Amino acid sequence: MISPGELRAEVVDRAQVSANEVDQILRNNDLTLQSVSMPQRTLRVNRLRLTGAKAGPLDPGPFDETFDFPSGVTVLTGDNFRGKTSILEIIKLMLRGESADLQQDVRKWLSAVSLDVLVNDQPVGLRARFEGGRIVWGALMTGTTDQLAAAHSEMPAGLSVLAEVRDEESWSATVAARMMQLLGLEELRVYTAAKSSDTVGQVNPHGWPSYFGAIYPPSGSDKILLGATSAAGLATRLLEVFLDLPHAALYTRANAAMKRLEGARSAQARRATTAAAGLEARRAAAEQRLNEASKALAELQKVQTGGVELRAAAVAADEAARELNAAARAHDVASATLQQATQNRITDERRVHSLKETAVAGALFHGLDPAACPRCEAVIDADRRAGEVSNHQCSICRTTIQFDDSDDAAAELEAAEAALAASVQAASALKEKAEQTKTAMAAAKTKMEAAETRLAQAETSRHVDALMQAEIDVATARGALEALGPEVAAPADPPPEERVLKALVAVLEDDKLASWQSLVPELDDEIAELARRFGIGELERVSIKRNANMDVFKGGGAKGPFGGQSAGERMRLRFAVVLGLLRVGRQHGIASHPGLLLLDSLKAEEMQDADAAALLEVLVEVAGSEGGIQVIATTQDRKLTSTVSGAAATIGPRTPAGCLF
Repeated sequence: MISPGELRAEVVDRAQVSANEVDQILRNNDLTLQSVSMPQRTLRVNRLRLTGAKAGPLDPGPFDETFDFPSGVTVLTGDNFRGKTSILEIIKLMLRGESADLQQDVRKWLSAVSLDVLVNDQPVGLRARFEGGRIVWGALMTGTTDQLAAAHSEMPAGLSVLAEVRDEESWSATVAARMMQLLGLEELRVYTAAKSSDTVGQVNPHGWPSYFGAIYPPSGSDKILLGATSAAGLATRLLEVFLDLPHAALYTRANAAMKRLEGARSAQARRATTAAAGLEARRAAAEQRLNEASKALAELQKVQTGGVELRAAAVAADEAARELNAAARAHDVASATLQQATQNRITDERRVHSLKETAVAGALFHGLDPAACPRCEAVIDADRRAGEVSNHQCSICRTTIQFDDSDDAAAELEAAEAALAASVQAASALKEKAEQTKTAMAAAKTKMEAAETRLAQAETSRHVDALMQAEIDVATARGALEALGPEVAAPADPPPEERVLKALVAVLEDDKLASWQSLVPELDDEIAELARRFGIGELERVSIKRNANMDVFKGGGAKGPFGGQSAGERMRLRFAVVLGLLRVGRQHGIASHPGLLLLDSLKAEEMQDADAAALLEVLVEVAGSEGGIQVIATTQDRKLTSTVSGAAATIGPRTPAGCLF
């Protein structure tokens, strides 16, 4: 493993910056080249005590139960829903600091919980009091095993208090921080890219809860190889830590910091590109506005006013409009009068004609109007009838008609003819008047059009104001274009901070690679051997990849990923990985997995009796041969422990109803 001094010198050389700059950049990113060194890493549960009052139909009432867990394999047996998983979840709540899977009814039964563990052979007690299902007081303490056994929900003299809290949130954070310290584990950091390409992602820290996922593995339905968190790259980092690869935790922090800077610079580059495109579009729009304003100004500058004063032209146009309206009204009156006179003339003509017809009719048959000759019955045609009026001849015999020559008839006819002559003369005069008004209206219209033309010419004198506004528009458009400034410059080369972090990651990667290549083939062999003994008989070999995925070869060399295996096979392989890490760590004397494994339901994922027995048998064998390994497992099959010998302890129901507490 490269020493801190060598690591620093290599970073200085690769990043081409001074040593002082390297130190300052490392401090700014909360990085230290000194890694925690642990000769061993062990965790073992000694004793769990539960007190409280149980509610419900199964053995209600107070309880005070103590469970002792020796090294090796301890099996919790009992029917379903009798407290086996609850025991594991209570251990998880105390040792991990939180448990989302502990049932609320069980939480409300608890009044106090004490858990004694050995952390790197140091006795540590974890104590908690509950009210309403939540922790209201908690403490971590150390002392002798006997001293811890005497302290349940109180703190007797002689014990050293490591931490004390008053609520569940503080309990979680305090337990996590203290366990990391006691086990010599360092915080892992994983960079998560942002969903949007033009924003920066974030660095997510992962501490004790993530490590605990390798102690209490998820079910077979989960596709994560190691741990219980699906954060990108976290399984890889856990694997590297438990293989004790050089500077494994430092690598995660430096890599996350580097990716954050790279993400920030990439986002800046994308924003710059977007800004440049937007700026170009705005510049084109500004140039278009400037061109349009300049063109409008040029057109206005060509307009000539002709010296016509606008107000006088408007007055003349108004007078012409009034004259045209008056002429139009006069023409309308004359036309209407002419129409009436014409109607009077027609009426008078009809009267005269009627009087003459009456006179003829009176002379012929005293007003009769025969349709045919009374002698020969010949039809009297229209021409003969017309002749009676025009020639005063009888329509039958053609004899000249003698009219009534009385004074009254003659006077009436004379008056009618006089009226007709007058109406004819009036209509002629009115027709002449209508023609005169029509001519006057045409003249007024011509005058109006001329006035409107003069007004339009006069209005161009307003172009002074329009010209001024056009000049303002041009100046505004030019100012807007100049305000856009020069084109956005492309992002510069990586800054010193990014170069230093990149160099540090590269050196650490090279240093890890040698250890990885020396340890992983051995780990692959251990995993394959254990998995075959766990019941995957057709397994040929496995190959763990650096991204914490695993290629699984079985059935004549067919290769498939870890996530592509069945749920039962994933569960067996995951157990094999943890035990493989333990065995490789013991063989090489490195600080590996702490050796505690909590397994819920050995017969889960459709595991048959023979497979479950094989799994338990191998667990017992490995725990016995390696030493320091502790497995706490649950099963509803009470016969399983009698089938497999060698289990360190079997814990069964404590109550008549078959419950563990």
